Amino acid sequence: MAATGNTVADKSERDYFPFLFSFKNAMKELSKDEKLVIYEAITDYAFFEKTPKLETPMARMAWALIEPVLSKSWVRFRAKKNKTKSNQNQNQIKTKSKSDIGDRIKDKGDRIKDKEREIDIYTSGEAPLSLSLSPEEKEFIDFMGKYFPSVQQLDEPLKPEQYKNLCSRYGENRVMDKLTAMENRKDLLEKNKSAYKTVIKWIQRDEQK
Repeated sequence: MAATGNTVADKSERDYFPFLFSFKNAMKELSKDEKLVIYEAITDYAFFEKTPKLETPMARMAWALIEPVLSKSWVRFRAKKNKTKSNQNQNQIKTKSKSDIGDRIKDKGDRIKDKEREIDIYTSGEAPLSLSLSPEEKEFIDFMGKYFPSVQQLDEPLKPEQYKNLCSRYGENRVMDKLTAMENRKDLLEKNKSAYKTVIKWIQRDEQK
């Protein structure tokens, strides 16, 4: 039994990855040789995104449980990487009504306003509710602003409860895939208003194919 391997000279896009307890649990019924092959498969995929060739049914079953988690980690890694490299692309996908945001970001003194806008997305149009935000909501705002800034620039950005609802209905992997696709869509802000409704629409469109 063998899995595809890489030499020491190969260079990975990243230096580390999360090894979860679920990986170990998925391998508990494997033989020592199968476990070794899966460990090699995990590192090859985690560092080089290289899909293994597994010969035994048990190894393939274990990999079927592990591979979605590793794929999700690649999605998050690339979302973070793209954010640091794509400021120019982000400016190109903003609509005329959002063009002033790019100017404010360039001005150091106005960056505070952008932070206030992230918090004020949950206001009713009256007083800001920043003081009443829970730690979970603040963490969600920071996460979306860091990895999916364009999605959160829609007229109706995604809220924590909407994200939980989407994950409950469609699974976190599908939701993350659609958010990443939306973030990379150049005309996102021109053709869509609601992040929540757009995720649902794109998933239902895929199901109809």
